[in-house]
Amino acid sequence: MAIPLRTASGPRVTFIQQSKRKSSRRDFRLWLGLLLLTTSIILCTRLLTSASHRTMVAVATHSLSAGSTVAASDIDFIPVAVPQSISTVTSSEQLIGKTVTQPISQGALFASNLVSDESATAVRTVTVPIHAGHLPNLSRGALVDVWVTPSLDGVATPGPATLAIHSALVAQAPSEIDPTSDSTISLQVDVQDVQTLVQAMRDGLIDVAVVSGGDQ
Repeated sequence: MAIPLRTASGPRVTFIQQSKRKSSRRDFRLWLGLLLLTTSIILCTRLLTSASHRTMVAVATHSLSAGSTVAASDIDFIPVAVPQSISTVTSSEQLIGKTVTQPISQGALFASNLVSDESATAVRTVTVPIHAGHLPNLSRGALVDVWVTPSLDGVATPGPATLAIHSALVAQAPSEIDPTSDSTISLQVDVQDVQTLVQAMRDGLIDVAVVSGGDQ
């Protein structure tokens, strides 16, 4: 007696083929997800590495006026994360003996355009009298504005205070201030400003306003 054999039906074959296609799609999505995850990790790592990268750059230990010559004591080096677009100085050889082209505040970065090989305007040191109680707390290396108030004893008539010198460098200042006694400070100014400063001392009372601090 013959036993009939049954072969796989058409619908079952179709189901198996559909299952394979779905499995292929899942594998593709899985690999795509892994690729995106790996790419994200690599990008984040590079960004964090770039952000944490610090370079030893030169900064001013105290304020410097335009025309002054950079000495070794004027320079310190600190680690800073500086964008590549900013041109900084990374060695003392690039600065020592160079001329400052514009005022530099204490703690400011030395950019390459702030110094020059050529001598700038000559500077002079002038001693300025300050009346009792009018000298603010400052030290060598500070930058100050010099104001003059005409007095009855000067050649100018009394009037409002005027700015005589902007951002003069303090070359010397008293280590201790007695508010009951007159005192003096030494200022370093451009040679063309000497006449203005001397005339201001003859015409009235001198006051200084601190622009940026010095050694302290």
